[in-house]
Amino acid sequence: MDMTGTRKPMLDWIQSLLVVNNPHAFTGPVKRNLLALIKQVELIFSEASQQCIVQFPDRLGLTPEKFHEKMLDLQHGVLLKTLVTTAWSDRRWTDGEKEAARCILKSVWRVEIHAAAIEQGLKQIVAKAEMLKWSELLRPFTDFPELKPFLLPLDNAIIKIANLLVKVDDISADEMIEVEKLRRELTLVWNQAGSQKNPKQQSQVTNTQPGRTQQSAPGGPATRV
Repeated sequence: MDMTGTRKPMLDWIQSLLVVNNPHAFTGPVKRNLLALIKQVELIFSEASQQCIVQFPDRLGLTPEKFHEKMLDLQHGVLLKTLVTTAWSDRRWTDGEKEAARCILKSVWRVEIHAAAIEQGLKQIVAKAEMLKWSELLRPFTDFPELKPFLLPLDNAIIKIANLLVKVDDISADEMIEVEKLRRELTLVWNQAGSQKNPKQQSQVTNTQPGRTQQSAPGGPATRV
């Protein structure tokens, strides 16, 4: 009996059992969202750096050039820490997470990471990122009261990136636990900086007062209304 006519459909059926048609969710819209969030973090650090340099250069303890470099390093640290804390929590890199990591590493290193080289790049950052502390990465925003308007948009951007990284592949319990731990760590940093409330609560209280300060879009200073 000639089976050649049915061989291809049968192989296609077998392959469909072995290969997922959509191996990860890091598609166009998800990638655009991640790039937009990375841009928000970049803008927040850039505008905060500029505000410090212009308004109180004598309190920086560094030259304007060195302070700007430091803020850039902290910005990169925030992105890498968020990536490793969330995506590496289950000690594996899925295909979607690798693609998301390429976007983040391109922002940090300003070079396009080839897909074949991403494994090596990730090995380099895991040990470093795990040593970074949120209290140090966010110190300028807690040390300088003038930067308080940036707390809420920065907090939101970090959590949104973490949630997006969780969703690019099948969601694991370890990753969801890490996102919740990240929320608590950020709240602890804000509270230890002398705030009575975390950024979201502080913004809500402020917005109920006459002549209140209205929070701008992420990356921008507050405006009076």
